[in-house]
Order: sequence, then C-alpha cells, then structure tokens
Amino acid sequence: MASERRQEAAATAPAAPKKSNLPIFILVGGLMVIEGVGVFFVANLLGGDPVDAAAETVEAVKSEEELKWENPPDSKEAECVVAECKPVNVLSGKVVYYSVRVSILVPREKLAGVQKMVEQHKGRIEDAVNTVIRSAESRVINEPTLQTLKRQLKGEIARILQDEEVILDVLLPELIQMGAGK
Repeated sequence: MASERRQEAAATAPAAPKKSNLPIFILVGGLMVIEGVGVFFVANLLGGDPVDAAAETVEAVKSEEELKWENPPDSKEAECVVAECKPVNVLSGKVVYYSVRVSILVPREKLAGVQKMVEQHKGRIEDAVNTVIRSAESRVINEPTLQTLKRQLKGEIARILQDEEVILDVLLPELIQMGAGK
C-alpha cells in the first residue's frame, strides 16, 4: 500500500524544472567572437600590406633562329613531338608513375604532313603510348637502350598514322619513373 502511494505521488508531482543552457551558449559565443577579433588584429599587425606579384611574359612562339637550331636545314631528318603523357604501371605489383615524352624522327620533306597527321590523331597516339607503357614489364622499361619499348611505340604510332615508312626512329627524350612506395 505504501508503494502504491509513492507511485501515485510520483505521477502527480510536478516535474523538476530543467536548467537552461543559454548562459553557457552565450559565454562560448562571446569567447569565439573575442578570439576572432584578436586573430584579425594580430594578423593585420604582423601581415603588412599586400605586395603585387612580379611576372614576366613568356613567348609562346619560337623565333626562326630557334627553329633553325632545332632542325638545321642541311639535315635530312626532323623531329616531331607526338605525345607527352603520365601513365601509371602496376604490372610489377607496385604502383609506378611515369612521365613520358615521345618524339619521332621523320624525313624533312614530310615533316609538315606528319605534324598535321599527329595533330589530327593526338588522342589516339597518347592512348597508344599510355597502353604500351602501362602494359610494359619493368625489364622492358629498364633496358639501357629502350629498344623494345621504342619498337612497340613505333609500331603503334605507324599503325595510327597509317604509314610505316615515314617514321625513321622513335625518340624518348623524357622517360622518368616515380615510385609510389610500398
């Protein structure tokens, strides 16, 4: 009977008023505002005025002298850059990043036509270069003369350009390996 009275009293008794968290929120908000103002003034005192960046203009077009130096007129051959890409190879079980620039050596009298064809098929050529590098074994990429890699690239580029005799040689002026670690 006594337990029933306690239950009734607990049910009919008014609930205890909850404490308001408002003063805590006001205190924290005030501290954040004071901190922000302090950081602003310290940054302005120590930062100083902004300085204009100095830049130089870069010539995008090469002069005739520079072009003569790259491909001397008495030479029977000329170089043509066909692809610059950054493929990834995971064939050895490790992720290896490459930075590759591929050029081809062509007869001087066919240079203009080859450059036009390379520009028309740029995406296909870069895709072929990526595919060859991605599928190459590490022993092929680490050959001292890169002959296997050059032969594969020559075949792919000649297939895309549809002219095997125009490519005298494939040059790899840049082939940089960068490992991603373990």
